[in-house]
Amino acid sequence: MSRSKVNTAADVNEFRIIPSSKYEFGCNDEGTPKKRLIVFEDDNQAYVRQYTDLGTTKNLWSCLNCKKNSKFNNNLFMAPTNHTCTPITYQEAIEQQNLIKAKKAPKQNVGGGGNAEESDDVQM
Repeated sequence: MSRSKVNTAADVNEFRIIPSSKYEFGCNDEGTPKKRLIVFEDDNQAYVRQYTDLGTTKNLWSCLNCKKNSKFNNNLFMAPTNHTCTPITYQEAIEQQNLIKAKKAPKQNVGGGGNAEESDDVQM
């Protein structure tokens, strides 16, 4: 019984190769870092598709909207070419990341008696 390889002609047509300069990691809905991938569209960098890590040993990821599977091959992301969903704006993806991070941020102690001057130094 022979195994098919990842880089067959069918794979080349089904996936587009995304270099690390065209994606960035984010947090999943639980706030876990590097479990979401934000991938820029080829034809318009203002739009992205987001993928979630399926947690398998085969480096499989799934599109958040249409659930098409994708994979990492070394540091190259293999994004499916046959999505049934439309991309979102990069700004929407960043807003989603900010909401996730805000939910997971530790609650600030209001009026905690700390030095206000020191707290002003730590701005994000």
